[in-house]
Amino acid sequence: LLLDRSRVESSPQRKGEVYLRMAELVQRELHRPAEAVRLYGEALRSNPALRERVRAGTEQLLDARVRDPGLLAALAEIFEQLDEGSVVVDLLRRRAELAEEAQEKADLNCQLADVLQQQHAPLEAVLEAYRGAAEASPLQPGRILEGLKAILESNPGSRTAMAILRRVYGDLHRWNEVLDLLEEEIELVRGAEAAELLCELGAIEEERLFRPDRA
Repeated sequence: LLLDRSRVESSPQRKGEVYLRMAELVQRELHRPAEAVRLYGEALRSNPALRERVRAGTEQLLDARVRDPGLLAALAEIFEQLDEGSVVVDLLRRRAELAEEAQEKADLNCQLADVLQQQHAPLEAVLEAYRGAAEASPLQPGRILEGLKAILESNPGSRTAMAILRRVYGDLHRWNEVLDLLEEEIELVRGAEAAELLCELGAIEEERLFRPDRA
């Protein structure tokens, strides 16, 4: 009956109310969270004035035990509409942790980095997301490279960004780029740290580029 009403209801406000009642019913009585989230989304799109009631319903589904990627993505979409940035970040992190395919894990971490930057999060948090992307070793790391290069343009002394970028270039066997970054980083440090980086540079010259005379 409620489904029939949602189809014939012409008023967006009333249509939203119907979708909301359907979502609450499906969630409470049928225990079908994915369907409930879909209906909450329809309710919010039809009638934004229902945002607090939609928030109350969907917050009950933010259980840490939820491991369905589709459900987490749908929840993230709703909480983005609700301007709940911290919840969106948490859901993206959970999706990235659950992703099994390397490219998907990397892409989700890059998306997380983008969201964190939009929220003016600390640089360390953004770089941690890029680290997660790099550690996935995706076949197409273009977004990681682009993001890290942008960070180094605005934060040229970030050794963390340099280290992550070196890892990505290393995975791609782009050893000349790795050497360039090592040389930049050596200029920033002294003592034992500089010696360690020089050793790494020498090892690449000898073992990767077969130039022992420059090691």
